[in-house]
Amino acid sequence: MPDLTSQLKTYLLKQGAAIVGFADLSAVTGSDLKYGVSVAAPLPADIVKQIINGPTDDYFSAYADLEKKLNEIALAGERFLTEKGYSAYAQTSQRIKEDVYDRTEIPHKTIATNAGIGWIDKNCLLTTKKYGSAIRLSSILTNAPLCCGLPVTQSECKDCSKCVSKCSAAALKGIEWNRTVDRDLMLDTELCKNKQIELTAQNTSQTADFLCGECFAVCPFTQRYIKSEQV
Repeated sequence: MPDLTSQLKTYLLKQGAAIVGFADLSAVTGSDLKYGVSVAAPLPADIVKQIINGPTDDYFSAYADLEKKLNEIALAGERFLTEKGYSAYAQTSQRIKEDVYDRTEIPHKTIATNAGIGWIDKNCLLTTKKYGSAIRLSSILTNAPLCCGLPVTQSECKDCSKCVSKCSAAALKGIEWNRTVDRDLMLDTELCKNKQIELTAQNTSQTADFLCGECFAVCPFTQRYIKSEQV
């Protein structure tokens, strides 16, 4: 019979996750929920192709659809674990809160890197070898004893700075990530947010939310994903 980790991974993949990873968060969280489950799903390649020069209405729609899907996957994982007698908490978009510095207590990206799913690109987004940065994330916190992946501690961006050059806000600082590098050393969040608002107003019919995407659309790993979907 498959162990708990294998059962949960198979279940989450069946729910629609494209990537599932498990993280030991004992050095991150102060609660008894010392394990993290990271789930990811890619944005459609044809949508990513559209946003080289900023967001589109199609991108907003796909982004919202993917958020809804990942919320459902995370909640399904929460139910799976609680039905087996463990504590679990799905970090859905409705539940997690950002502070005044646009930070969350235990970010999806922290769980993903600790689970070995990918690294943080110079665009300050999680990047995977298969999908580049063209993914969205969710996560689950739990006390279930899971078999965890090997954490990623270094970037694979190396000398590449295509995202930095593409950023029309000049918000990316070109700093290569490792686990000791703080986000604010890599990204000026105010410049990024202001440019997102500007591009959303210019390129879309959206009024309540704002996005950009141009930095991750040019990432070589993202471009590899787009080209693989065209074959």
